[in-house]
Amino acid sequence: MVAMAQLLHNIEVILPEIAALTSGTWIYHKRDWIKYPLFVWIVPTITSAIGFTINQLKIFYAWKVLLAVILIISILKIFNSCLAPSFATGLLPLVIDAHSWTFIVVTGTLTFIVMLGVYVMNEHTSQLEIPSMQFHKMFFYILITLAWILIILVFNQPHMAAIPPVFVALFGIINQSTYNFNSYYRHVLSLAGAATIGTIVHILVASWLGTAVITLPLVFIWLRLWKVKLPAAYTLPLLAIVLPRSMFNMFPISTLCASTFLLGMALIYHKICID
Repeated sequence: MVAMAQLLHNIEVILPEIAALTSGTWIYHKRDWIKYPLFVWIVPTITSAIGFTINQLKIFYAWKVLLAVILIISILKIFNSCLAPSFATGLLPLVIDAHSWTFIVVTGTLTFIVMLGVYVMNEHTSQLEIPSMQFHKMFFYILITLAWILIILVFNQPHMAAIPPVFVALFGIINQSTYNFNSYYRHVLSLAGAATIGTIVHILVASWLGTAVITLPLVFIWLRLWKVKLPAAYTLPLLAIVLPRSMFNMFPISTLCASTFLLGMALIYHKICID
């Protein structure tokens, strides 16, 4: 994917969320992602079209993010799916300000390839039934998204409204049966560290392909150090490549702030409403 983007000199061919989708389905075999392999292709393609369409609207960026989150979570409910990377495919068009239909075509093509891989590995056939997302969890997800948007508007930092990998991680955490502080701080450090790795390497290495080749193994090692399996973290180094300059300079700090608040709210939710 990155090599093709380098060859074509088209940055919209780089879809960071494919890293999360591939690692979650092919490496970690996340049962709530691969239960219905067809959805690995259909749902992210639909949410990419939703995000692309919303990006064409003449409304404030932060409200585009909120609208996208509401529609994405509605699509996941309709399909009875817990495919968290769908948030990344839906939010990325807003982040990179996509205006070419190439984005949707590339998303559909790459997710189709990932889907074929799931079928070939045949891990989905032995999976247990996955419960659908409950409405109160959907409401909470939207509520804390709104709270985050209001906070970044108060501090006049609208560019921090959408950090797609953090929203991906948040969705998975809300749907977990348990979540504790030990997992929370390791997730925050894993995400912030992956963003920092991507930023530093991209500054030092001008090549898109070079950045990807160096950072993805480093993120794998970083996650092993923290003993976490977090597919969303693999998205962050690639996201550093496609970010606009205005967002790139603050990327590690934005990721740290977003993950600290959003995952922190998820921790509080688990302590009060579930645990």
